[in-house]
Amino acid sequence: MNTKIENIGDTRKKIIITFSPEQVEEENAKVIADFVRNVKIPGFRPGKAPQTMVEKLYSASIKEQLEHSLTGKAVEELNAIKDFDIYAIADMKHEEKNGGVEFEFVADIYPEVKLPETLETKVELDSTDATDAEIENALEYYRNQRAKYDEVDREIQKGDFVRLSYKGSVDGTPISEIEKNLPIFGEQKSTWEEAGNESAPGVQGVVQGIIGMKKGEKKTLSHEFPKEFPNENLAGKKADYEVEIFEIREKKLPELDADFFKAFEVDSLDALKNKIRDSIVNEKFTKLKIQNAGDGVADTKSGHQQCSAACNSHNSHQHPLLVPEKVSHGNFPGEGQMIPNGLDPFQQNPFAGFGGFGAHQCRRISPHLPIAG
Repeated sequence: MNTKIENIGDTRKKIIITFSPEQVEEENAKVIADFVRNVKIPGFRPGKAPQTMVEKLYSASIKEQLEHSLTGKAVEELNAIKDFDIYAIADMKHEEKNGGVEFEFVADIYPEVKLPETLETKVELDSTDATDAEIENALEYYRNQRAKYDEVDREIQKGDFVRLSYKGSVDGTPISEIEKNLPIFGEQKSTWEEAGNESAPGVQGVVQGIIGMKKGEKKTLSHEFPKEFPNENLAGKKADYEVEIFEIREKKLPELDADFFKAFEVDSLDALKNKIRDSIVNEKFTKLKIQNAGDGVADTKSGHQQCSAACNSHNSHQHPLLVPEKVSHGNFPGEGQMIPNGLDPFQQNPFAGFGGFGAHQCRRISPHLPIAG
């Protein structure tokens, strides 16, 4: 038996295993002898039938068994190769050549991986300090969390929250009949929109067009669907939306005064910012601890922390809050419930007295302080 190996690529080999005519004849004789011992032919006791008769009666089976036996020996030879590890056989074929048999295997092999002498490495972690911007963002979040939404009787201004209905059509055909899987673009009988919110997905023609309208007013607004819109019957088309305004609310942020500070158990703005800073640092340490659990980092540099030591010295006090996964529209919830889609979680907050949110997907974020009571 002869084995020849050819490189096809870094992870693919061609392996040719050849049996000489003598080896094939020897294996064929073994197969025939096995058949003679085991076949049952009328008129002969087992093992006593003439070999020529057995070869004639079972020629196809003998040939098949010979191929099977040679294939098994070829695979054994394949597995005995020590130069590389075979992952899978991509192809196999065999043919007779000058009385012998040649097997050709195409095999995918595991790539050679050379490991370094040591697995030690130095990793610089992001700073766990709280930046001024992060503190200001958290402070604004809590102001928005406690904002009030007062009903007003005036024209809609950018930033107002408006309860309205709309129904869209293209060339007289209701969009709800054209696109049934995205009802946000078809018809909404009562929904909230933040006027002028450019980041809201949905119907921007409505979101922008309601600015200047009043409560009780009805108007036809236009909206142009982008060319890449998933429904080809709407992509690039201009739609008309019949809109009616039900309610207008203006958001008012609380003052940073004694009452506001009291809700967070502090007595000044500086004290509140310090509390926020400590909470941000704790949260960052916890994230590092999760990402690098059990791994120490050598040679700590300025602005970075050694996780294995520093993370263990802090305790995180996170207070997750449900907020929308993406900007969209929805119904105002009651206080402490989910914020409607379409609202930036760092700029809006629910107010009391309104119904459930509806079936919108949400994610969890971690504000930097407990929600004040």
